[in-house]
Amino acid sequence: MSSYRSVTVVIGNPIAGAILGALSTRPAGALWATPKVRLFNSPGVNPTPTTALSVYTAAETGFSGYTAGGEVPTFSGVVNLTPTSQGIVANCTYVATTATPFVPDNLYGWWADDGTNPVLAEKFNGGAVIAIGNPGDWLDLQIAFPVNTNQATQ
Repeated sequence: MSSYRSVTVVIGNPIAGAILGALSTRPAGALWATPKVRLFNSPGVNPTPTTALSVYTAAETGFSGYTAGGEVPTFSGVVNLTPTSQGIVANCTYVATTATPFVPDNLYGWWADDGTNPVLAEKFNGGAVIAIGNPGDWLDLQIAFPVNTNQATQ
């Protein structure tokens, strides 16, 4: 029914700090050990690097077939996203299932977290709204975690 590839990803301050901190101190483990990707249903959510996890969880969708708490993504290795940036990508697919009563929803964006902090988030580009209105409706979400390797520092 719908496919969406991330365009304007917001990186949360906690993970940005962890990445920069890892440049000087080797971490003892993964920087993002328990990733989950979730969907929000509120047009009022506008992701910023400081948006609290509670803002997202209050707006988490609940359409029939959606797994509360989100999906565990499997990330690629490092890929070239553009000629000047690299990153990792992941796909998550969400499918509405038959239920009595069926619960529809409108989706306005997604976020990924580690159970404590938002890591990535995005409101769908261009104000897109993805309607989940019937059993069998689906969203294939491709997210990218970009790292600009050629950008100005000012």
